[in-house]
Amino acid sequence: MDDKKIGGMIGLAVKARQAQLGAGRALDCLRAGKAGLLLLDEAVSDNTRKRFTDACASHEVELLMLPPGLLGQAAGKTDTMVAALLK
Repeated sequence: MDDKKIGGMIGLAVKARQAQLGAGRALDCLRAGKAGLLLLDEAVSDNTRKRFTDACASHEVELLMLPPGLLGQAAGKTDTMVAALLK
């Protein structure tokens, strides 16, 4: 699937309030068992990448790495690096 389609789907999820944006909210969703998919920008720091990779493995949630800037652009907030899509 190309970046434009993925961005459109993320945008729809944000508008439908089926996405939690930001590291704190995404981590809370993972821990509560509400996250179905975690989206991570490839430009995140190594520490953040490791924290979410470990958390996804622990809670058995799939992790999808996105090209730099795509997540923020699709969500309408340029500084967004992490998002959790709800089940």
